[in-house]
Amino acid sequence: MEDIELVFFESRFEDSIPDEKTVQKLAETAEKYHLSYTVHLPYDVDIASFESAQREIAIQTWITFILVTKDLPIHGYVAHVHYADQTSQDSPFIMEQQTRDHHRQRAESLILIQESIEKILKTTGIDSDLLCIETLEQDPHVLLPLIQHLHLSIALDIGHMVRFHTSTRENLETLLPFTRIIHLHGVKKGKDHQSLVTNTDYDIPSFLALLQKYNYQDIVVTLEVFDKKRLLDSIHYLTEPKEVNHA
Repeated sequence: MEDIELVFFESRFEDSIPDEKTVQKLAETAEKYHLSYTVHLPYDVDIASFESAQREIAIQTWITFILVTKDLPIHGYVAHVHYADQTSQDSPFIMEQQTRDHHRQRAESLILIQESIEKILKTTGIDSDLLCIETLEQDPHVLLPLIQHLHLSIALDIGHMVRFHTSTRENLETLLPFTRIIHLHGVKKGKDHQSLVTNTDYDIPSFLALLQKYNYQDIVVTLEVFDKKRLLDSIHYLTEPKEVNHA
C-alpha cells in the first residue's frame, strides 16, 4: 500500500476540517510508511451552482481543505463536478434552475466551473494537474475540453462508469491518458463500492489488462470500498496468481 485516500465528503460539521494535530499525525505516518495521500474534497458543496452565494461557499470550502492538507505528500485532490443537465443525480444544488433551457444551462454551468476552478488554483497555488475531476453519472467527454484547457487530471472511477453505463472501451481509452487516480471497486446488481470479489457487473481483469497498456507509473489506484473486509478481500483478489485472475 503506497497511498491512502483521505475522505472529506462533508464540510458542514465543526470537526469536518482536520486540526493541526491530525495533519501532523498524517505527515508522520506518511514519512514512516513512505505513503502519499489523495484528498477527496467535500461534495456537499457545488462549484457550479447558479446561486453565486452557494458557489462562493463551495470555492472557499475547497480552498480551505486544500490549504489545510497542502504540506502533506499529496498525489492528488479528487473533485466532484456536476455540470447542469437533466442527468445530474448527486449534486445538492445543480438542478435549482429547472426552467432554464437544457443546452444553455449546461453551457452556463461549464463557464461557472472554469471560473471557480481558476480561482481555486490561483488562491491555493497548487499544480493544476493535482486537481482530479472524478467521473460521475454524466457524459465524461463534456468536461474533457475544460480538463485539457486548465491542465487538470481525471479521477477515473470505474465503478461509477459501470453503474452509469459509460465504461465503454472507447471512453476508457480516451480518459486514461489524462488519468492520475483510479477508483477501483466492485459493482453488484448496480450497487457500487463493493469488494472486487463480489463484483458481478463488469470484467475487472479486462479493465486491468487495458490499464497495463498505459504508462501508469504515476497513477494511484484506490480501492474505494469503505470497509475493512471488502478492502482485504479486494487486496487478496488483486494478489492472486495471474493464472487465476487473468490480469
